[in-house]
Amino acid sequence: MSEEKTDLENRLEEYEVHLEKALGMGGPAKLAKRKEQGQLNARERIDCLVDDGSFVESGLFGTSSFAKDADNT
Repeated sequence: MSEEKTDLENRLEEYEVHLEKALGMGGPAKLAKRKEQGQLNARERIDCLVDDGSFVESGLFGTSSFAKDADNT
């Protein structure tokens, strides 16, 4: 195999970047602000509502249908 990355490898790298951003839930600053306000983040709320193994997440890469908000959701 050549040293150049294949299209699949490039796509997998892009996927990992998007996954990390989505799982970051707005970044450390937003999470810290929520914690300071005594609020649970989305994953913490779900953990309180469902039993382990009974929930399958879908739509991880969903964004707002409003263009101006797409990068903030």
